[in-house]
Amino acid sequence: MRSVESISKRLIEAEKKSRQRTETSELFEYLSPAASLAQILTSLAIQTPERYEMTWEGGNKLPSASDAQKLRWLAPYRFHPERLDAIRQEWEESPHERDKLALHELDRLQPLMSL
Repeated sequence: MRSVESISKRLIEAEKKSRQRTETSELFEYLSPAASLAQILTSLAIQTPERYEMTWEGGNKLPSASDAQKLRWLAPYRFHPERLDAIRQEWEESPHERDKLALHELDRLQPLMSL
């Protein structure tokens, strides 16, 4: 009987040790409208240790979009400039280079939105 007890104690200790792993927390969120619009305008995803945007292709380079496709994504904002102003504000406050590039691309495309 004693050998069974010692075996079970060793198994319990081994199980405890296997559970003592470092825990990682992963929070999956959908992209905000600003982040998804920035991805379309720049064809880039943010890949940093604190933020990793998943893409279908993998990596941080997305398929490039033509100006016509970009204008289709901007079309809903033509009649709601306050939404576009909020997105612009979010990009200006962002520390990521991708969002700065999206601002330049938006400035380039904005005159074409009114056509």
